[in-house]
Amino acid sequence: MKNQFSTGKMPKKNIELTLSRIRKGIDSKPLLMLTSLPILFFIQQASAQDQTIVVEDSLGIEKIQVTAQKRTQSIQEVPISLIVMSDSDIEKAAANTLSDLNFAIPGLSISGDSQGGVSIRGVSGFARNVGSEGRAGIYTDEVYVGRSAGVDQNLFDIERVEVLKGPQGTLFGRNTVSGAISITTRKPQEEFEGSVKLETGNLGRLNGTAIVNVPLTDSLFSRVSLNSIKQDGYVTNITTNNDVGSFEKLNGRLQLRYLAKEDLTFDLSIDARRSRKDTIGFQTFTDSDTNGIRAITHDADEFDNNTLYGISLTAEYILPTGFIFKSITSYREEEYHSLNDEDASSLDVAISQFQEDNNQFTQELRLQSPDLDAFNYIVGLYYLGEDLSSDKSVSAGTAFPIPNVDIPAPGDVNLDSYAAYVHSNYSFTDKLFMTAGLRYTKETKSADYSISDPTGILFTTGTYKDEKSWDDLSPKIGLQYKASNNLMVYGSIARAFKAGGYNLDFLSSLDQVSYDPETAVNYEIGIKSDLINRRLRLNASVFSMKFDDYQVFQFQRLASGGTISVLTNASSATSSGIELEVSARPLKELMLVANYTHIKAEYDEFPDGGGLGIDYDGQPISSTPDQSFYIGADYDRELDQYGSVNFHLGFSYNKAFDKFINLSLREPISSQKSLNAHIEFRTTDESTTLAIWSKNMTSEEAASDVSYNFLGSRYASYPISHTYGISLKYNF
Repeated sequence: MKNQFSTGKMPKKNIELTLSRIRKGIDSKPLLMLTSLPILFFIQQASAQDQTIVVEDSLGIEKIQVTAQKRTQSIQEVPISLIVMSDSDIEKAAANTLSDLNFAIPGLSISGDSQGGVSIRGVSGFARNVGSEGRAGIYTDEVYVGRSAGVDQNLFDIERVEVLKGPQGTLFGRNTVSGAISITTRKPQEEFEGSVKLETGNLGRLNGTAIVNVPLTDSLFSRVSLNSIKQDGYVTNITTNNDVGSFEKLNGRLQLRYLAKEDLTFDLSIDARRSRKDTIGFQTFTDSDTNGIRAITHDADEFDNNTLYGISLTAEYILPTGFIFKSITSYREEEYHSLNDEDASSLDVAISQFQEDNNQFTQELRLQSPDLDAFNYIVGLYYLGEDLSSDKSVSAGTAFPIPNVDIPAPGDVNLDSYAAYVHSNYSFTDKLFMTAGLRYTKETKSADYSISDPTGILFTTGTYKDEKSWDDLSPKIGLQYKASNNLMVYGSIARAFKAGGYNLDFLSSLDQVSYDPETAVNYEIGIKSDLINRRLRLNASVFSMKFDDYQVFQFQRLASGGTISVLTNASSATSSGIELEVSARPLKELMLVANYTHIKAEYDEFPDGGGLGIDYDGQPISSTPDQSFYIGADYDRELDQYGSVNFHLGFSYNKAFDKFINLSLREPISSQKSLNAHIEFRTTDESTTLAIWSKNMTSEEAASDVSYNFLGSRYASYPISHTYGISLKYNF
């Protein structure tokens, strides 16, 4: 009996039950039928194809290998909705950071600032302060990146990025309620090699990357990767007569691989990042209406700086029985400091400063079985410890009603999180497979917080100390039916957990500090298919995620006219949707891609969500548009003895939507369209690459986000203007 985790004939009763649960959360019956009918049709067609011999076309779409389930598998065999960006995809998208991938992945939104908000499937989350955390887990070489300032990582010397959608708790670490993003770097190799890449562009852009791989002995290999990037500002501060929006980033990574024995490998990685930004800050509509969207009138020099450092050691031992034992140990430090002009004007009213220090230690122990006839499994233990410290304050200036006073709000949080998990695959037949997993989590948090507002106008005054513990058992079960070698359908039910915590922010009452944990159950069915001798790839998924005690960041109006950011729990919420991915190779030289996402996310029950007696039942969850798509085309052309050229064109679209702040604060967000292009010439031996790129060729200038600060000022964020550049890369 084969042991590939694919699928056998799923019982009709189970399919109907799953569809009925999902249909309740989706308002778009035609789209649901569009996804469901091909599943039934292709199952019938694939069953017939099993009786014939199919000769695969050498021009078929490339098989992509991933490790989404901690085993190397074809992406078409993994019963998870995921998108993979290879190093080549990243180059063609001219993507330097994770947030640049928003353009090519519908339903994904990563903010490019140090608060690092991540939204997957209409469900967002970010660590605004030391007592809160995001909903999507970010991992680099299987090491958890816990704080939001470390989310928007630079993508240099990267093998691939996997974006996994939906709960991933049984195999990944904590806080993977909406999904997980897994970054895999290139590892040291036995051969001497390296590369140098230089890039320049408008806005004074300079980007340089140097990579060298050196074998030190027959069993010890090293790899050093360095990246430096800078860009000038593109918004004029009329008050200070400076251009703002500039940044400088320096990134480095040192890796060592030691083959102690044939079956024992050690990987050591040390990485560091230094980022300095002159931020635009709060761009009020008064500024944009008067001076245009590329001008502000702030009196303060604003910045957003962070420094990160990390070290990890991974040991992998292959036992004589074929079992694989892996230990992943890591330690990370992070410092973050920002300053904002709260009144966003030329007057000296108020500034705020956020300063955060974080130390994080993780340890994971994992045992992976070999293929045991019809069964394989992974079991593991996980620990995360964090010490977080925050020193935030508001300084009232000379134009404030009570001038020249400081409002400090320092806080400390300590976290200990323990988990044990198991993930298994079982083959009923060579077509029908089952996945089952379970994760137990025990988490303890303590908080020490104080706030002092001598003005008596904006916030409360007092101290808060507390410690809480939570535990949870999150199961997952799924079925997978492999109708043929090129067609698989799957269905799964998975539970997810996110611990409670403390909102250590600028608050009007100490009753607003703590919030409860949330849980979610995700129902999902999907299809993965390679058709027409792998010239056409069609993947689709339908999901419905039901939340209990959904954690909500929202702005609350104060009697003073200002706003505060409170973190509360909605009784229940639902995010449902459809995801379509289509790839086609009609010609040897031409590759076409189209991805589409339709999402409906709303509160089911949120009593008193807007204050006593003001319910938010049925209101939308503010995070992402309900519809978005991406279309891309690649054309490769051989130039005989001169080399080859690649033309890449990509277009993305996000539908307009109303951002829901609260019932009295709804903000329309215009549709966002962007066109990117990339042309690349490679020499015959592929030693030299010359590329020309252009981003946001549509020059979108509509606000991409609208929000409020604590003074009640309404402000917007605008996409960066049209950028373009040229790069030269040499491999040796």
